Order: sequence, then structure tokens, then C-alpha cells
Amino acid sequence: MTRDNDLRVRIGRIRSRGDLRERRFITVACVGIDDSPLPIISHVGSALQSGDITLDEMRELVLHFSAYYGFAKAEHLDRTATEAWARITSAR
Repeated sequence: MTRDNDLRVRIGRIRSRGDLRERRFITVACVGIDDSPLPIISHVGSALQSGDITLDEMRELVLHFSAYYGFAKAEHLDRTATEAWARITSAR
């Protein structure tokens, strides 16, 4: 099994278990801490697009996140959520 294929299998097993919504919140916080632009864009956008996290819930997550990890990282999450939401609503 190749490394890429192994990773896809692992991710598939994780996603097939219940409680994806809870894991979405955890994942968004984790990528926010890591401060890597592409994972933040990907995970925030897909959480909003899927409806697993509403825009209001994302804003609440960002507010809570800012208390623990700082305004700058929280602002990046918030800006990414705002941009993702604009793309999602314009596509509807």
C-alpha cells in the first residue's frame, strides 16, 4: 500500500465513524492552531459547505478560540470563514 493510499484509507475509516460534526469542530481548531493556510481554507470551507458547522457556530468557535490562542490566529479563522461563506452563498 502506498503512503497516499494508506492515508486515504485511514481518513476514510475516521470519517465513517459517527460524530463527524464534533470532529469538524476539533479539526477546525487544530488547523487554526497550526496556522497553515491551505488546511484552514479547506477545513473551514468544507465544514461550512457541508452544514456540519453553521456560520453562527463558526463565529462562536472563533470567539472561544481567540481566548486561548490569540486574536491574530482567531482573526485568520474568522476571515477565512467569512470568505468561504461568501463563496458558498454566491454559488447558491
